[in-house]
Amino acid sequence: MGHTDTRASLELLLKISRELATTLDLRTVLSRVLFLSLENVKAERGSLVVLDENQHPVEAAIVYGNQLHAHTLDQLQDVVDQGLAGWVMQNQKPALISDTSIDERWLHRPDDSVERSGAKSVVCVPLKAREKLAGILTIVHPTRDFFNKDHLAIVQAIADIAGIAVHNAQLYDSLDQAHNRYHDLFDDSIDPIVITDWSGRVLEANRQAAITAGMPAEVLRQKTIFQLNEVSMDKLGEKFANLRSGEAISYQSSLQRQGEVQLPVEVYVRRINISSDDNLQWIFHNISERLELDSLRDDLTAMIYHDLRSPLSNIVSSLDILSVMLPADDNPSLKSVLQIATRST
Repeated sequence: MGHTDTRASLELLLKISRELATTLDLRTVLSRVLFLSLENVKAERGSLVVLDENQHPVEAAIVYGNQLHAHTLDQLQDVVDQGLAGWVMQNQKPALISDTSIDERWLHRPDDSVERSGAKSVVCVPLKAREKLAGILTIVHPTRDFFNKDHLAIVQAIADIAGIAVHNAQLYDSLDQAHNRYHDLFDDSIDPIVITDWSGRVLEANRQAAITAGMPAEVLRQKTIFQLNEVSMDKLGEKFANLRSGEAISYQSSLQRQGEVQLPVEVYVRRINISSDDNLQWIFHNISERLELDSLRDDLTAMIYHDLRSPLSNIVSSLDILSVMLPADDNPSLKSVLQIATRST
């Protein structure tokens, strides 16, 4: 490779590095890597397939005719199950085909026929991130014998840069999905939930918290947890020290609502980490129905006790009188029956 080619290759790698550093969106990363790679060698088409830990395709960029083309996961699975990409995935080694018409690793397509575009040359390399296979980059040139070892080296260098960028984008995407899932669960919860810092200042409140408290979420965010309920410092410890271990702690309290109305609640508190922020999550479970049932049970118990006490007292007294009135020489069986009735009463 001449001095001019080396400089151009370095400039390409630098350009790719700079562009990839500006985004963590996986699809943007894939398309930019592929377009820049194709542009550098004036290639006909190419693909960049991303694999999961089980080496199943999860995303891809496919370019033909200078345009991105839609794809399905089934189509991507066919790409890695057959042909050159499948060989690279299985062997985790780069491949260079000078003439696709004579290499059995190439999966021939209708446009590979002599009557159409004919034989081509191909470079296909693995993308690795932390020594694990992360994807496969394939570059196709419309003429045979175009690619050489220098091209293979530069495409592999591009793949090495792309592997790191793809890994970072996947991590970001996973984190973003987890954050969205948590936010959906947070906002759709039937229980009021608030997030506070370690001083007790409310940072976030879900929809149910705003409804239950009878005030907008932005008003809730101007309050502290101490204004919303009587915090059990005996259980939580000074400055919430007992929550540092990550264990959840619960206590009974009342949630302050708009005005003087209070809602009896069971409060569940635990330490959480959201987007690297160390906070506290407070869940307020309405126990007013449970307390009402407890009250009804106590009333029912008192009523049953009252209703049974008088007749049972009469029965016990009557049995005592019968026992005294029964002659000493009377039938023993009759005394036994009387004793059974007394014990059972």
